[in-house]
Amino acid sequence: MYDYSSSYAGKVKDSLRLSKKIIEANKNPQSKHILQLYPDNYGQTSYHASGKSQLNDTKGISSKLLSKQEALEIIDRLLAINAPSEKNPTYQNYGAYFQGLADAMGAHRYIDEAATVDIPFEEIVDRITKSTDTISVIQYTDGWMDKGKPEEMDRSFATWAKGRAKTFMSVVNRNQVTDNDTNSMRSIEQMTALGHPNIYDMTGKDANVVTDEVVRRFMETATVRVKAVKGENQTAHIVLGGDGVTVTKAVLKGGGSDRQLTIRDGKVDVSEKLPDGNYTIEFTATGNGNLKYQITIDGNNAIDKTVAVTGSSKGATSKETKTDSFEPVAQGKLIPELSIPQNKPVKGEYKEPPKPVKGEYKEPPKPIPEVYREPEKPVKGEYKEPEKPVKGEYKEPPKPIKGEYKEPPKPIKGEYKEPPKPIKGEYRNHQNLLRANIRNPKSQKHRITNESN
Repeated sequence: MYDYSSSYAGKVKDSLRLSKKIIEANKNPQSKHILQLYPDNYGQTSYHASGKSQLNDTKGISSKLLSKQEALEIIDRLLAINAPSEKNPTYQNYGAYFQGLADAMGAHRYIDEAATVDIPFEEIVDRITKSTDTISVIQYTDGWMDKGKPEEMDRSFATWAKGRAKTFMSVVNRNQVTDNDTNSMRSIEQMTALGHPNIYDMTGKDANVVTDEVVRRFMETATVRVKAVKGENQTAHIVLGGDGVTVTKAVLKGGGSDRQLTIRDGKVDVSEKLPDGNYTIEFTATGNGNLKYQITIDGNNAIDKTVAVTGSSKGATSKETKTDSFEPVAQGKLIPELSIPQNKPVKGEYKEPPKPVKGEYKEPPKPIPEVYREPEKPVKGEYKEPEKPVKGEYKEPPKPIKGEYKEPPKPIKGEYKEPPKPIKGEYRNHQNLLRANIRNPKSQKHRITNESN
């Protein structure tokens, strides 16, 4: 049972996670679970569920009987939904929020459209379980309102849980988590007044300690331990049958011989005293419908299953044959119990660490300011700026005296002569030049000049 009031919105997800730990700690693969959510603790109809598919208000919600895997999957869906008061709310108002929670259960939600009023949680549990089933109840809630409109325990549910449940445990979280919390002692006072047998106040405890203690306490009080003396004969009660189904054969095998089980009106309902040994039941059924087969050993459920037997549309029947084995070597051993750890803590060995005595606690020393020192500032007068030039002491570099600077002499007009341009016809090549100088041998007899030099 989960408190889904606005004051518990900041804590309910931690409760869902703790609930997963309990389900996972239960090693019985046949265990079943029912999840129930309620909107407040204001009256005697608080722990009631709407049977309508559409809530149209903030109403209680209940699941059907769930397998372990189904229960874990629904819890994961609930964890993904944020309340209107949370950051990034999935829904903006509580009416839509509760409809979203109901829809998260999908086909596993308990619905009774014919119901004219909301159905008490305990009535739903009685409808979907058998009177021989072992039932344990755990509730997660906070401190409750103690002013204005005080909250109160649903007395009919508390009375039913104390009488019907193997254990009835309430986990109360009064830690301050949000500004909307109600962390008074009101819930614990109300539960105590009604004779609640198992209240766990987790306030102020470490989260890991809470998980360990709640799982251990709930499993210790919720688990049925059956003891029997090895060698004793035990009574096996065998029931096979169902509407629209006819059992045609049922044989108990084991103990050195086979026994035909008596069939009356297509059903088996017999009890057999069996000595130690290994046994199997083989049966055949025909028809159209669900066949339930149950086996109890000295009143404790060993097998409780249902199989579908479906015939064809022409009226012919199909046959479903199943074999189940059970071993009544010692009562309660059909589902093996976990071995008890040898290092199990002995009651009284655990001691909480001593609480600090008033005045003995000292805060750790604060850092001494002298540990850190800023770099020293220069002492006034120690720092000297570079001297400024005295007026008149600075001299510019001397300017050149007029007439002292002489530009390089310019070339005198007429001194520069360009090289002579070649005379047309004078230069051709070496041989041609010689040829030009000896053209007229008559006028320059015996004079040969090489002007190429």
